[in-house]
Amino acid sequence: MGLGVQIDEIKHDLCGGSTSLKVFKQPDGRVDGYCFRCGPAKGFVRHPYGEGEPVPEINVKKFKKTPEEIAEEMKEISTFKVVEVEERRLRQATLEKFGAKVSLSEYDGQTPTAIYWPITKESSLSGYIVKLINPPEGYSKAWNIGDTRDCDLIGWNIAKQSGANTLYITEGPEDMASIDRIFEIYGDEKYPIAVVSLPHGAGSARHYISKAAPDIKKLFKKVVLNFDPDKAGEDAIKEALLILPDAYSVTLPFKDANECLKEGASKAAHKQLVWGLYHPKNTNLVFAPSLHDLGRKPAEWGELTWPFPTLNDLTRGIRPAETIYIGAGVKMGKTELRDELAAHFIRSHDVKVMMASFEEPNVKTYKKMAGKLASKIFHDPKRYFDEDAYDEAGKLLANNLALLNVYQRADKEAVMVDIAAAAEWGAKAIFLDPITNFTNGVPAGEANTILQGLAQDWSSAARDYNITLFIFCHLKEPEGNLSRDSRTRLYSEGKYVGLGACPHERGGTVESAQFAGSRGMMRSCDYMLGIEGNKDPEIDDPRIRNVRNLVLLEDRVYGETGIVPIYWNKETARFAEIK
Repeated sequence: MGLGVQIDEIKHDLCGGSTSLKVFKQPDGRVDGYCFRCGPAKGFVRHPYGEGEPVPEINVKKFKKTPEEIAEEMKEISTFKVVEVEERRLRQATLEKFGAKVSLSEYDGQTPTAIYWPITKESSLSGYIVKLINPPEGYSKAWNIGDTRDCDLIGWNIAKQSGANTLYITEGPEDMASIDRIFEIYGDEKYPIAVVSLPHGAGSARHYISKAAPDIKKLFKKVVLNFDPDKAGEDAIKEALLILPDAYSVTLPFKDANECLKEGASKAAHKQLVWGLYHPKNTNLVFAPSLHDLGRKPAEWGELTWPFPTLNDLTRGIRPAETIYIGAGVKMGKTELRDELAAHFIRSHDVKVMMASFEEPNVKTYKKMAGKLASKIFHDPKRYFDEDAYDEAGKLLANNLALLNVYQRADKEAVMVDIAAAAEWGAKAIFLDPITNFTNGVPAGEANTILQGLAQDWSSAARDYNITLFIFCHLKEPEGNLSRDSRTRLYSEGKYVGLGACPHERGGTVESAQFAGSRGMMRSCDYMLGIEGNKDPEIDDPRIRNVRNLVLLEDRVYGETGIVPIYWNKETARFAEIK
C-alpha cells in the first residue's frame, strides 16, 4: 500500500503547521495523514479529521498544487542542508555529488527524515523524488515533487561529463549513490565509472533507457544493469535488452547495492561489479531448439499495408522493425508519396505516425496531410478552403500525427532522441524526408561515410523500438545523357519512363547505386524503392506527366522485384495504383 492520492492539506495541531498535515486517500478507501514537518516520529495520523468524523465530500478528489505552490516548495527544498545519512551509509560528499537534499526532523533538527533526489529535464532541474528514510509499515517510501514525468535518468548530467567508458544503471537513486561510493573506496581512478538510476523504478526501464539510448551508445563502451533480483527487476532487464542488446547484468551479494553498503559487503560488491558481469541468458547465443517452436508459426502478412495492392502483394505488407528507403529525382512526387503513405496508415489502420520534414514547414505538411485524408487541397490559395472537411480531417490527425520542428535543420543525434520519443508515444511508422539534409555542406566522400553510418543506426533503431522507418532520399543524376532526339523517338513508341541515362525528371532510370550512401543503405535496408516519372513539357498528354512508376529495387525479405504504376490526381492530390 502506498501513500495514495493526496486529497487535502490541513492544520496539524501537534506542530502548529497551518497546512503541514497532508491527507491521503488509500486504495482500500481509508483516509489517513502524514505531517512532513514532524517526520516519521510524530508525523503519521490515523484519523486526520478526528476519529469517527466523516471525510468532507469536497475533499475526495485528487489534490493538485498550483504552479506557484510547487515553485515555493522547490525553493524551500533548495535551502535544505546536506548531511550524512547513516541509516543508508550515504556520505555527505556522495549526496552532494548527485545534488541530493536531506530534510531533518522538526523535533531535534538533526535526524534525517527523507532524501530529496533531483530530477532534471534536458539537464534543468524540474522536480524531486522524495525517499523516506524510515517509513512505517504500509506506507510508501517515495513520492514526487514538481514535474518528474518524461525526465532524464537520475545522475545523467554527471554521467555524461564523467569521461567514463562504463555506465552502471540501477533501479533506484540510493543504489546509484551506493555504487558510486563503492567504486570511490575500491575503484581505480584511472578507470572511472558512471552511474545513473531509473527515475521511477523497474517499471520505467524501457521508457527512460529508450530515451537515453542514442547518447548511451555514443558515450559508453560498456553498459551494466543492476536491478533487484525479483520479477520486476528481471522484466526490466528484458525490456532494457531490447534497447541495449549488448548490455551486461550483475548480481550482488545482497539484494541491492545499498544493502551491500549497509551490511559491510562493499568489497565483495566491488568484486562482483567488476568481475561478475555476464550477458543475460540467450541475449547473444541462441540454440536451435529454442527457435523451433517459434519457427513453426506460419508466416503472417505485415501489420500495415501499402495503399497500392500490387506493391502490397510483392512485399506481403509492412512489418515493424523494417527500414524502407524511397528515392526520387527533384520534384518527382517523393513528398506527395510520403504524405499518401502516412495518411493511409492513419485512415486505414488508425496508427500513430511521426514525420520529420526537413524541406517543408510543419504547417504546410499538416495542411497537405489533412488534404490527403479529405481528398481535397488545403494549401493552394486558388482552391476553395472547405473548413468542414478540414476540421473532419483534423479529428483523424489529432491523436495520430506528430511532426518534428526541424525545418532546414537536421541533427542526427537529436533526431535519434526524437525517434525514441516517438516510439514511446506509440508511433508505428516514422518518416524522415530527406536524409541528404544530414550532410548539407559536407564533401561528397565524407557525406557518403556519414550516411552509411546513419543507415546502420537507423536499422538498429527500427529493431530496438519495433517501428517501421521510411527514409526518403534525393538521387544522384544518372551517368551519361540520352539525347533529346532519342527521347522523342521513345515517346513516339509509347515509352516515357525507365529511359536509362537521362535526368530523372525526364524519365531516367532509377538504380540503387544512385542513392546517396547507397552501399550502407543496401546493406542495412529491408526495402529500397525508386520513383520514376517524366515531367517533360514536350509530352503532349499532361496526364502522362502525372504517372509515376514505383520500382522495387531491393527486397532483403522476399527477394522480389517489380514495377507498380501509380497516378497522381491533380484535383485531389492523391496517388492511386493504375490497374
